[in-house]
Amino acid sequence: MRTPEEELERIPVSKQGIYAKAVGLNGEKKSKTFAIKAMCYSCIGWEDISNSIRNCGVSECPLYPHRPFQK
Repeated sequence: MRTPEEELERIPVSKQGIYAKAVGLNGEKKSKTFAIKAMCYSCIGWEDISNSIRNCGVSECPLYPHRPFQK
């Protein structure tokens, strides 16, 4: 299992802030909102496609009702 710091290295630079806030790296306070957002982004391979998250069809996911980018 990777440490949070090792995992951060695998994430695109543009999304590292989301992950850092999710797990509390770099002195950031942990954030439930960012943890959900990070999980959704990891599910789609950290691509910057908010429509994929908004239109996610995996209703079995426990985070499905809480996913970001909803109206």
